[in-house]
Amino acid sequence: MKKTKIPTAKRRKKRKVINDDCVIPPPLPPEAASAYILDLDQKGKEDVLGYMSGQAPDENVKHLEKIKSEKVLGTRYDVWDVFTDKGRWWVISNPMNLYSHEHSPSLDYTLSFHIGLTARIAANSRTRVSNRELFVSAWRKWRQAAEAYDQADEPEEYQAVGMRCREALLAFIKEAASPELVPTGATSPKAGDFEAWAELLIKRWVQGASAKQLRSYLKNYARSVWQLVNWLTHATNASHYEAGIAIDATENILGSLFTAFARHTKGLPGRCSICGSYQISSHFIAEKMAYKPYCPACGWEGELYKAP
Repeated sequence: MKKTKIPTAKRRKKRKVINDDCVIPPPLPPEAASAYILDLDQKGKEDVLGYMSGQAPDENVKHLEKIKSEKVLGTRYDVWDVFTDKGRWWVISNPMNLYSHEHSPSLDYTLSFHIGLTARIAANSRTRVSNRELFVSAWRKWRQAAEAYDQADEPEEYQAVGMRCREALLAFIKEAASPELVPTGATSPKAGDFEAWAELLIKRWVQGASAKQLRSYLKNYARSVWQLVNWLTHATNASHYEAGIAIDATENILGSLFTAFARHTKGLPGRCSICGSYQISSHFIAEKMAYKPYCPACGWEGELYKAP
């Protein structure tokens, strides 16, 4: 008897048997992933949650995870991946800011943008006194000295380079010096005494027993550069070689002094006073409109400070 062929559409499909131990499980929902994360930065997590509550009050955080920490020019930046019930954000620290995954899908690009943005903000806020940029006169005079050096051919022109370098150093002192730097009972240095004022500034900006060697280096270097540019001003046999060294030395001491100033005014200590870690960070206290330094390594917290 001839068997009737069952139409293809009515055939029962056989379930494919998977004989493989490498079955990829479905993704965990964000809120469930937190249970499987080794959380080593509880303080940082609390900071991000507090920041999100202020910046995105209509969103509920379902999961957050620190996925990167990178140190650039002495500042550590922590990157958090934050899931909410309405979206996903990058939150980057020091100072903290958030960026939407939708508009900034690349982490490396977003971190670079954040570092550039915060550097520009810091430069604008930190280098302003009485509505003008700090030390701009000193750097302008140094640039004039560098331009004169590029055009110089004769000893008198190289001597003029030394004079401009000297003016750049004095311009720095004129803007940075103040009577409060002078110890009680001591005589205030003369306006043109670069060495004396530089020593007072370094003493104020580079403090602590551990910085003794750095203070000594900066004081000796400032004195040497000042003596060099004064010598060049009167050197009748000055050449391109000597003037070039004076240009570089003036730029270096100005940069070193400015770095000392910036570090002093930033408000963060160089390292933790409890455990000695250099991983010092800060979190923003919205109700105080100020920052509080803390150490992720041991949990130490410092005094509130406002960004200059």
